[in-house]
Amino acid sequence: MKKLYFLVTVIFNFSSGMAQSQLNVSAGTDLYISSGTTLSNEGISLTPSTGFTVNGLTLSKSATVSHSISATYISRVYQFNNNTSPFSGVIQINYDDSELNGLSETNLGVKIYNGTAWQNTSTNTRDNVNNYVLTNALSNVTLNELTLAGDLLILPLKW
Repeated sequence: MKKLYFLVTVIFNFSSGMAQSQLNVSAGTDLYISSGTTLSNEGISLTPSTGFTVNGLTLSKSATVSHSISATYISRVYQFNNNTSPFSGVIQINYDDSELNGLSETNLGVKIYNGTAWQNTSTNTRDNVNNYVLTNALSNVTLNELTLAGDLLILPLKW
């Protein structure tokens, strides 16, 4: 049996309106991002360290979070319509000073909602001159919602 190989190029462009900005990958259709390949548009870049496949996904950009967050965040949030396969790699979010909502750039970090709770990313590289925050070495993280924010308020457990 002869194997046929196809090269499929996926080009997407977020529309200019915040509420309408999205990338759609239809159910039954896989978008595979090879290790080390960057998928980037509208201020977010995903660079997986292992192959990353999404299926039946809508990635949209909004001005507000859909899950309550205990920290001030920038005026841009990326929302995945479903829990995607676990992501390992690097995420970079660029921002404009006008989106800071009074936040100090030195405290910005990538925050990830994994379908259950918001999480701080443990290590971030901040570039206040070029206005971006970069995560380092995420491992098997479920991406549901992403934003830049100050430190999350972690409430102590009460017994």
